[in-house]
Amino acid sequence: MKILLINYFFPPAIDAHAYRWHQLMRFWSESGNEVDVITSGDFEDEIFNESHLFSSITRLGRKRRQHSAAYVERKINLQNNIKNILLKIYRKVYWPDAFWHWIFPLSAELFKRRKVKYDLIVSYYPCLLAHVGASYLYSKQKNDRARWIADYGDPFSTSDTMQPNNFALYKKINIYVERLILKRCSAVVFTNETTASDYVLAKICSNEKVSVIPHLVDIGSFYVCSKSGSLVKTSNNRAIRLVYIGGFHKGIREPDQLFGLVKVVNEQGIKLELDIYGPANGYDFSKYDLNRINHNGIIARELVPAIMGTADFVVNVDNANCSMTPSKIVELIATGKPIINIGVPNTLHKLLLRYEAKGFCFNYNYIDSHENGHKKMIDFFSKTVGCNAPVDVVKTVLEGYDLQDIASQYITAVDKP
Repeated sequence: MKILLINYFFPPAIDAHAYRWHQLMRFWSESGNEVDVITSGDFEDEIFNESHLFSSITRLGRKRRQHSAAYVERKINLQNNIKNILLKIYRKVYWPDAFWHWIFPLSAELFKRRKVKYDLIVSYYPCLLAHVGASYLYSKQKNDRARWIADYGDPFSTSDTMQPNNFALYKKINIYVERLILKRCSAVVFTNETTASDYVLAKICSNEKVSVIPHLVDIGSFYVCSKSGSLVKTSNNRAIRLVYIGGFHKGIREPDQLFGLVKVVNEQGIKLELDIYGPANGYDFSKYDLNRINHNGIIARELVPAIMGTADFVVNVDNANCSMTPSKIVELIATGKPIINIGVPNTLHKLLLRYEAKGFCFNYNYIDSHENGHKKMIDFFSKTVGCNAPVDVVKTVLEGYDLQDIASQYITAVDKP
């Protein structure tokens, strides 16, 4: 099978948007398929060592430095008022999203490929131009077996929380253009039921084309081996290490509740140390009056499993008002480490509930309904520290989320009657 991926994000990019389709394309390539990738020219001076696994990787457009957390903070502090005003105006007028500039090199590349026959074309949002480009190339396919999957890492027209452009100006045109695009494709894929339902209810795409395929994880690369599933006695003088990997976003995923947890537990005599790996996104962590919290900046994705392996507990912070499910949930469970989940009431992910039932997750949003909530949380730390979930438990909780399972679900999606 000859496959083309159009995705602005691809390694050496380190975010979830790059990870999902890199894993899938690598799986299909290793299964004997011919795989081409069209991606952005971002992340200069980085080396991607797996290029030989793919038939071709074409990088298009401008090159820019991948910003470290320190660089982003410094840039924000140095911007003068005029630059801030211009930036705000720019964000109010561009369309369809922040990657609009990719249209020029992408159009030229797809025009050159208009006679190439593909069996499967995959386009990935949050760059709408990937869908627009796939629509053009799909219209040129003379192969009757050709299929096109429009895949969503984030919603576009229905994304009121994190608007991709100025909805006051473009809401109607967003819906109109997206309807035209999704009317042509073979299948539309979302990672959760809520986002899929939003699109169907808004009549942006038909229910017949929609598939919900959750986040994937390669359990073998994340699981932290332990000699036994028994608890290990920890010295009273040893700090318990919590690790959070990811960014915070104002109004969506904020750190205050997590920091409050660390403060309360430390005041109760149990020593916690919280290490944060990810972009600062405008937060000045030094302003928080808390000890034992360290912000370490952005790390390469290939280092994530090793960093998680050093933790006693890994941390998830849910999105407060966004329909998309954090991809890191499946990765955290795959480690086998116990999880502290800073959740949103009444919206717990079913995987976290499964993991909680096995005794390896504490849902911090339950505290308000517990008379002795903090005591129960401290008991969870005391009882679970040094204990990893056996790999069989992890595989049971993540049944249907492994790489091979997800890859087969995509094939099923395009073979719908």
